[in-house]
Amino acid sequence: DRLQKKAREVMKTVNTAYERANRKLELQRQELADARNREEIRKKADIITANLYRMEKGMSRIRAQDFFSPDGGEIEIPLDISLTPQQNAAVLYKKYNRMKNAEMYLTEQISRGECEVEYLDSVKESLERAETVSDIDEIREELAETGYIKKASRSRKKEHAVNPFEFKSSDGYRIYAGRNNRQNELLTLKIAFKEDMWLHAQKIPGSHVIIECAGKEPPPRTVTEAAVIAAYFSRARESRKVPVDFTKVRFVKKIPGGKPGAVSYTNQKTAFADPDEALVERLRVSRT
Repeated sequence: DRLQKKAREVMKTVNTAYERANRKLELQRQELADARNREEIRKKADIITANLYRMEKGMSRIRAQDFFSPDGGEIEIPLDISLTPQQNAAVLYKKYNRMKNAEMYLTEQISRGECEVEYLDSVKESLERAETVSDIDEIREELAETGYIKKASRSRKKEHAVNPFEFKSSDGYRIYAGRNNRQNELLTLKIAFKEDMWLHAQKIPGSHVIIECAGKEPPPRTVTEAAVIAAYFSRARESRKVPVDFTKVRFVKKIPGGKPGAVSYTNQKTAFADPDEALVERLRVSRT
């Protein structure tokens, strides 16, 4: 009951941040779409400029030849009656330049927003498979470090720390899986050796999985079992034929400035695995 209560409290905070980030992202995408239509504004400014000799202050609109149109038709452009024709054109040119600058800014902001949504989705996935109160506490600490919740007071009692999930393959190889983003990052970038094998469900939140290779190439059966573990500890737990990428740890890099657990990787191959709870539990070494 205590585990479920704490999980619900943290999940509420994460869901609020997730929904807010998605709303912001949707607005930015709409603004970007509008900014990409700026050429129409520049065209109208050019047409006004080309017809200044026909215009005078106080006109509410002008109908002129659209020399940008392939069929050479006419276009009607609304005007601000309080401005001169030159000022009307200047306002449109200014709006065009502002939207041009906005496109570069929005493209960068959208990229950051997509990373935030992806990160928060990974936190939700970690919360959904939390097994102990200590799992929740670790996720709370991660959220405090990334600024989503307030840091706990020092007087607050801390539960025992937990290790990554540990397994032993049918061939005797040790396999580890991170319980949350902080563990994922620590496991992949600090603990694993460069020649160990790294696995992760493709393009969805989930655990970083490490095969401890001891300088040897793991046999296919071990790689298959590790892929099943990666598929099981992912958002696609209820799916089948989950694509799982695998590569050497030395080809996995932290994304500069990225959220905990955010990495890029190269030289990967892809296996397709069915999440199998019975196999995962059979290979599991300990729950502590």
